[in-house]
Order: sequence, then C-alpha cells, then structure tokens
Amino acid sequence: MTQPVDERGRMFERTLEDLQDDAVRKKGKLNRLDVDAIYLKRGISPEEAIALERALASEGVEIEDGGNDAAETIAETSSSDAAMAPTALDYLVRISRKNPLLSRDEEIECGDAIRQADQLAPEADDELSARVRKRSEEAKTKLVTRNVRLVVKVAFDKRYRGRMDADDLVQMGLIGLMKAADKFDPTWETRFSTYATWWVRQAMSRGLADQGTTVRVPVHMRQAISTYRRTLRMLVAENGKPPSTDTLAEKLAWTPEYTAKVATFSEQRTISLEAPIGADDDLTLKDVIADSAPQPEETVISEDMARRVRSLLDGLEDKRLADIVCRRFGFNGAEETLQEIGDDYGITRERIRQLEDKAIRKLKLRATKARLEASGS
Repeated sequence: MTQPVDERGRMFERTLEDLQDDAVRKKGKLNRLDVDAIYLKRGISPEEAIALERALASEGVEIEDGGNDAAETIAETSSSDAAMAPTALDYLVRISRKNPLLSRDEEIECGDAIRQADQLAPEADDELSARVRKRSEEAKTKLVTRNVRLVVKVAFDKRYRGRMDADDLVQMGLIGLMKAADKFDPTWETRFSTYATWWVRQAMSRGLADQGTTVRVPVHMRQAISTYRRTLRMLVAENGKPPSTDTLAEKLAWTPEYTAKVATFSEQRTISLEAPIGADDDLTLKDVIADSAPQPEETVISEDMARRVRSLLDGLEDKRLADIVCRRFGFNGAEETLQEIGDDYGITRERIRQLEDKAIRKLKLRATKARLEASGS
C-alpha cells in the first residue's frame, strides 16, 4: 500500500519549499549530506528525489558534497554509542575514512560502466565482453565502498536504532546499497547517495519486518500499518478528534473492511510472558495463563472413554454402522464429512446422516445395557 496521492504531493511540495528556503539562507548552495538527511526523514522516494533536484537545479541551486567530515562525525558517534554493537559499524567507519565520496563525474563513469555490461547479451563470452563485465563489477564495488557511510547514517536513524542487532541491521543496509549500485543510472541527473539512501532504508525496513519483531508481520501489512497510523495522526491534528473508519478508508483509498483490519493489527501489542503483574513483581503473566495442553487426568479419562466406545463399536453387528461412526468422529484418523463417506459408499449424505443417527442410538442402548449389567452384578 502507498500513501494517498494528495498526501505525497503535499510532502513533495513542503520538501521543495524547505530546500528552497535553505538555499536562500545559504546563498544557493546546499550540503549533500543535509539534503539526504531530509530525504531519509521524510521518506522521499528516488523518483521524488530526482524531481526535487531537477527543480532546484533549474533555479540555480547547487548541492555540494559533504566530504570526509561526515565520516569523522559518524566515527565519533559510533565509537561513543553504547547502544549499538561496534564491530560492524566500526568496520564501515574505517572503510569510510579510507574511501572518500566519489565526485559527480566519478559516479557517472561508474554508472556508465555498469550500464554497458547490462547491454551485453547473456551468452556473450568473448574477451571484450569479459572486460566490460569486469569493469562493471569494479564500478559496483567502487560505488559501494565509497558510500558505506550511508549504511551507518541510516542505521543511526531513530526509526531503526536499537530495534535489531547492529550487525544484522548493517548487513541489511549493505544489501540495499548493493542493489542501488546494480540499478543506478547516471542519466537520472541525481547523485548516487540520494538514490542509494532509499534502497538502504527499504532494505533495513524489510529486515525489521521479517526479523525485528517477536511475531512476524508481512512486509505489506507493516507498510499498511505505517500508512494508517500516519494518516490517522494527520486527521486527528486537522479535526481535533479521531476519524471514523469510513473517513479513514476514504482518505486512504481503501475499503472500510480492509481499513478496519489494518486498524486491528495496528492496535495489537506483544507482551512478554515474564511481564510482572503482581504488586511485588512476584507474579508474572505466565503464572495466571491456563495451559491449553490436556492435564494428565484428562488424558487418562479420554483414553478410557475411547476404549469403552471402541468396545461398543466392535459389538455392533452392522460393520457399516461402526465404520461410519469411526470415520465421522475420527477414531481412525481425521474426521470425515457426510459427503466424503457418502461418496465412498455411493449413497447420499442424508442417508449417511440417517445411518449415523441409527448407529448412535444402538450405541446408547448397548451402553445403557452394560451399565445395568454392571450395577446388577
């Protein structure tokens, strides 16, 4: 599910206005890292980023590279932050220090090398094709190693931080960065970092959806929940009260039934069985939840009852009646429907129902007779 068109349009216009205002204050020059941070915070897609930068370029606004200072800032943050495991992040920071950002011309050169390999026929195996493919792989590696700081930057964003093991989060981000390198097209007239930020963020979001929660929620439902909550907050802010399901459905362009379903998922919370519920923390949730497994005495009673019923069934002269009861109540496996049994015997389901009733009456009579004989003896 995507956000409503009018909401995305408003976000695009607001972002453009904010960037234009920043450009006026900074004499027509914006910092690449600052611009990417805005894209990340507001969920700007690659297509929207391209359109934004074309609009800014038409007004003479320049977006300058942030240089190596960003890597140093990230390094200081990662080394002093105890909430994130340092191993994977420190490794990426070291790479960032050794590999400064590419210039615009270098990105175009890498992008051209990748596109040339994409144009080769899959079966081409001559020396020229091999050289083109090798240059393509080298270009992808260069794009990735020179932009690993993006993975660190996104990993420290508050929406991801602390919600998954840092090493796992970094791995997800690197997968997104490599996908961005595979798909980057220099003719888009936007910097690779702008395009890659979206892919890194998406990869981490999908990783969280698959692994970051106790109960796995499908990615499409997680995205729908996020859209639902965002739209709900917006309508509450506009009207001063919670909207109805129909109002939300109309705003989201969803059906009322689907909106209600997403609302239900949105309100669900996971709670630990070890959560204390007593005044002195001496009682946990698991202490008061009934065990759904059968108790030993229940198992004994059930097995004894099954033996008694089996004995009564064995005493029926009409083995067809015994077979119908066994199959209907699952004594020999799964329970079967009237239709399934009727198909086997070549008779109607109504006739099977009648035979089942007849068999049960006979079993009741036999059970009553057995009790009377037992009490008489």
